Amino acid sequence: MIGKYIQSNKVTSIYDPTAGSGHLLVGLKTKKVHANEVSELKRTSLGFLRFKNITSCNPLEPTPKEIHKSFDAVLCNPPSIESNITANQKDDIIDKYIENGHFLTHYLRQKAYIIALALLNLKDEGKAIIVLDGHIIFDEEGRIKYYRGFLNWLYKYYCVRDIINLDNFILSKDINSKQKKMIVLIEGRKQNPSYNTPTKENQPHLANVVGSLDKHWEHFKANQIPLIEIIIEQLKIAVGQQEE
Repeated sequence: MIGKYIQSNKVTSIYDPTAGSGHLLVGLKTKKVHANEVSELKRTSLGFLRFKNITSCNPLEPTPKEIHKSFDAVLCNPPSIESNITANQKDDIIDKYIENGHFLTHYLRQKAYIIALALLNLKDEGKAIIVLDGHIIFDEEGRIKYYRGFLNWLYKYYCVRDIINLDNFILSKDINSKQKKMIVLIEGRKQNPSYNTPTKENQPHLANVVGSLDKHWEHFKANQIPLIEIIIEQLKIAVGQQEE
């Protein structure tokens, strides 16, 4: 499903900043993948998969500038990790690299910060899949209840295609499992940042929970069609090039 969404047969570079044992990368062409993982044991497992690049950079720090905006696709399912940078270091990184990311300074969820840094490496027209804990829930005023600060920022700077809440059954066969995950599908970076965070009034379906792999697959297939805004932008660029 991931390969279909990011069009892995067409892209040339895929980046995962917290690859773990490579579960998100299974089925992708290994020679296109840059897998980063701090755990030496997990890097050993990644080595057997023969990815193009395997690195051990700290996901709490920005990658070198030469690889910013260099990947066709970014996949990110950050684990819960203990911070090994100081609060002042984190503030400096946010000020330097993440536009209007001040909310991340006091944000309790480290994962949002890791994702924001990972997306620095996505090409303007690239695709990304990020995984967050929990499900989309709307509050009494119809606003997204959890991750609101992060999702406001994400919707402002990136073209968010969809958010899919996964049922526990998809994640685990253990009926006592309390896992809740949501998958966020991104298609490119906005050239003109603007807030358009969804509400219960305009996108009530975001609170739905996908209860089967068949339904999950339907979501991914529906999101393979390019956004109309992106098609229009591409046409404008093409017309401008012809006029030149």
